[in-house]
Amino acid sequence: MPRAIRGGRSSAVLAVLGIVGVVAGALLVAALPGDGATSIPTPRPPASEAAVTAPTVATEPTIEPTPVPTAPPTAGPTDAPTPLPAGDVADLCEIFFDIPCGLGAGRYAPSRFSPPFDIELGDGWSASVHTADTVTLTRSEGEMTFAGEIVEVYPDGEARKPKDRARDIIEALIATTGVSATRPANVRIDGRRGLSTDLTSIDGDRIQLFATNGTTYLLEPDRTTRIVVMDLRKGTILVAIEPHPGTKLADILATADDAAGSMRWR
Repeated sequence: MPRAIRGGRSSAVLAVLGIVGVVAGALLVAALPGDGATSIPTPRPPASEAAVTAPTVATEPTIEPTPVPTAPPTAGPTDAPTPLPAGDVADLCEIFFDIPCGLGAGRYAPSRFSPPFDIELGDGWSASVHTADTVTLTRSEGEMTFAGEIVEVYPDGEARKPKDRARDIIEALIATTGVSATRPANVRIDGRRGLSTDLTSIDGDRIQLFATNGTTYLLEPDRTTRIVVMDLRKGTILVAIEPHPGTKLADILATADDAAGSMRWR
């Protein structure tokens, strides 16, 4: 019997020692630094404390300008005047601020001018003067001036009133001081006789050549001017054909000669 009691006490002591050993071992293990498998996991921050990514700023789309439809080009005013209908005779166009006005091809009768006449013009002519005693038609190569009653000529530099005949006027112009002249040639236009001569300034000076009641005509330097004077039933008419600077008399005569030859007395 005593052997059984002694054996039970030893078992109890062993059980207690075993429990103490387990607890001590657990505490020792807990005190040692452990690896990721045995360490206490670090708690993850709550979602509210997580790094916040900066929001992406939305950029506005670039708006391309809407192309404005281009209107089809409209035809601008043309410098070319409309030709006259065949058989028509028109007055000269109105001149404003001394700006020549274009004339279409056709026949024209200057309504203000005396003595009355009409003339056939091709393309390229414009009217630059239209008064009772002077009409000037111009183009790129030169101009034609029509003079009615000649009231003064200047032979020897002195103003004189010539006789109202083509020969007297031509002789006075040829005799003008400082003027070189060709020999007068006979001309005939629309059944009327006249004379023509080509005049040039000898010394390159501007020279008074003749005057009407409203206009004094000057012979320009460095160019030759053709003068034609016609005898009409009543009085005379003078035509001066003059090249522009930089052109020659032949350049304007290529057009003006035919125009002057088409004149009809009304």
